[in-house]
Amino acid sequence: MMNAPTVSGPTTKRHRSSGIYRTPREFLDAIEARFGPIRKDLAASAENRVCDEYFDEHRNALSHDWRALHGTAWCNPPFDPIVPWLKKALTVRNRAGWTLVLAPASVGAEWFAEHVDGKAVVLPLRPRVAFVGQDNPYPRDLAIFAFGFGLSGFGTWRWKP
Repeated sequence: MMNAPTVSGPTTKRHRSSGIYRTPREFLDAIEARFGPIRKDLAASAENRVCDEYFDEHRNALSHDWRALHGTAWCNPPFDPIVPWLKKALTVRNRAGWTLVLAPASVGAEWFAEHVDGKAVVLPLRPRVAFVGQDNPYPRDLAIFAFGFGLSGFGTWRWKP
């Protein structure tokens, strides 16, 4: 007789989670060391923003022109749905600055093929990220999709030594 599998860590329950995960400072420090200081948080609230300038649900980033952004922009959007955020990130693909989107590393998904592959620098993350308030890392692989400078490519990133 087989035992039931043991489940640990946060689960990905479609439509049953708020989808709000606060990015840990340790990870943001690694982001800033690699890409420069974050000047704008594109998917934030007053409680979870990562810098002074941010868009929240009242000042919806998706309704603003991201081409006017200066410096590095950070986006830890709701993962469901992710497509509107990626479509918007494509508008700044040639901007002289980084727009960084933290998202599932779903390289087999249609949205990845259509909106990310060959259009951004893709950096799957090692190790997995544990969001603020979570005891365990997020249960799926995540990646940084770096839009900007007209660059694209693929390579894993060990963000934490």
